[in-house]
Amino acid sequence: MLLTYVDESYTDRWYWIGALLVPEAVAIPLSTALDEVMTDAAEAYGIDRAAELHGYDLFQGRMAWARVPPRARIAVYNAALKAIGTYDVTVILRGVDRHGLTRRYGLTRPAHEVVLSHLLERVDGYAAMRDELALVIADEVDNPASHRSDLTRYRVDGTGGYRSRRLSRIVDTLHFAPSHASRLGAGRRPGHLPVPQDGERGGRGSSGGDDEHAAVVLGRAAPVPLVVLASDRAADARRARLKAGPKAVAGTLTGLLRTPG
Repeated sequence: MLLTYVDESYTDRWYWIGALLVPEAVAIPLSTALDEVMTDAAEAYGIDRAAELHGYDLFQGRMAWARVPPRARIAVYNAALKAIGTYDVTVILRGVDRHGLTRRYGLTRPAHEVVLSHLLERVDGYAAMRDELALVIADEVDNPASHRSDLTRYRVDGTGGYRSRRLSRIVDTLHFAPSHASRLGAGRRPGHLPVPQDGERGGRGSSGGDDEHAAVVLGRAAPVPLVVLASDRAADARRARLKAGPKAVAGTLTGLLRTPG
């Protein structure tokens, strides 16, 4: 079973959703490793051991990290990434240029709905590749019944679009829970994930369309191999495999992982 924790990040232009896929055998050891990172940070810097490993707060020195100097925050960030890199976890990112989406399709579907459907396609495909099932856990939203209904439809009719897929590896329903109640749950406030700013194309390897981008981060031990897919139309044929150190995946991984808060 792949425990799949879902998180979103966005600006006025870009909308990204990421999924952290954690094999069931890894969930407790990884949680313990991140707890140890926070225990060390509490002893060294006097912060609450239950403080969230929140990417935005760490980078900006906010909340529990407000009085922790930059070098110390970077050290904690690095320690968390090393802990994550020890285990066989996978991060899948899906994103959309909201302006491009509106130009091409109008305002018929919200960006969140579009990107979530694309993410679930990839999660389902990855689970099938590993001959696994996936249980999806997301933060609480305003209309969870609508998203659950969408998942039911995707199982029967497919996700639609040019990569339509009938979802067969995502079990049960979509589970929504407050982020502070989960050891590995996403801290879901905007700013957790690194998103392209205006004028950027969504990362190296993006091409062939101005509305959709994808990236997959596969990690086992540092440095984390980073696989950046081109836009979906060429994703299967055009892949650029890069070697990325902790900085390249820092915002993504700690945006999706947290300790109990």
